[in-house]
Amino acid sequence: MKQAIKVIEKRIELLNKELDKKDKDFENCEMFSDHEFLSNDLANIELEIIELQKAIKILNDTIV
Repeated sequence: MKQAIKVIEKRIELLNKELDKKDKDFENCEMFSDHEFLSNDLANIELEIIELQKAIKILNDTIV
């Protein structure tokens, strides 16, 4: 279980880095379509992070 939590935490770390990168790209996008795609990417990354945090909570609750 602890190994699974470590893997999930590593994935969250990578997603946070990707989120920062996309956020910087968002400031520099010129076309409306780029803006829309980046908005969707940011939302998807945020949702994945939330789901992974819930998974960690479930794993932590099941550890005796």
